[in-house]
Amino acid sequence: SSLLTESLSKILTTTFTPEEVFGKYLDFQPLYKQAVESGLFKATSSTTKNSNANTNQYQYLDFLLLLSKGDSGSCILNGNEHEKLNHRKKVQRFLFGMQDYLLHSLHKTSPFMNLDFLLKEAVEEFKRNWKENKGGIPGSWSSKPSETMWVDDDSDDDDTNNSMSGASATIGTIDLSPFKSPQELLDKVGPDTLKM
Repeated sequence: SSLLTESLSKILTTTFTPEEVFGKYLDFQPLYKQAVESGLFKATSSTTKNSNANTNQYQYLDFLLLLSKGDSGSCILNGNEHEKLNHRKKVQRFLFGMQDYLLHSLHKTSPFMNLDFLLKEAVEEFKRNWKENKGGIPGSWSSKPSETMWVDDDSDDDDTNNSMSGASATIGTIDLSPFKSPQELLDKVGPDTLKM
């Protein structure tokens, strides 16, 4: 009996964090820490400031409130478009981290749920909007033509997790033969495309 209990307790403790209470709740603490450490969320005058630490950080409850509003990313860097452009990779890493956590949580709590079927319509709508707006979403993510390739239809696999797992799977290659110098490449292709 104790051997069975010990084995089961190892399985249960590795499946959910204590904050998740066996899948009843979501634990956004790691995402909150990532967002604060990377400087993506900054306090405004209307938010409660933490008097003990660097007062320029959202408290965890403010962070959860912002996530619950679903305000299309305007909470990221206070909606400052210039700062969002400068920190695009950080924002992208944060959003992919949140996506991975939510998909993993769904899989843990409902292992037999068909996530591909459940998410297919939303993913298709997002891809359509992303392409129509040339790499952006109005009101939250400015257009950047070099980012339209993130949703190319070249990878027509049915695996939603693979098609949503980030830009690394869909980034194309650049034919260098027509360019005579690095400066010509930089001028014609652009630095943002070369970063990828």
